[in-house]
Amino acid sequence: MREYVLNIREFDLSLPWERFKRLKANCETVRPDMQRKMVEYRKDIDAQFDLFFRTVRAGEFLYLAQ
Repeated sequence: MREYVLNIREFDLSLPWERFKRLKANCETVRPDMQRKMVEYRKDIDAQFDLFFRTVRAGEFLYLAQ
């Protein structure tokens, strides 16, 4: 979503409002992309948690319980 990113070096108080209006105008095309990304991120997070908890159950982090 690069077209909605604000550069801090070129920041102007009108920019957030302009980007918001652009996002709102494009919401029908942006929404499916955001939903797709959310599903991808959720799968990545689930995989990371699964890996972490498999590692914990394997006893690699037993020192945390002491």
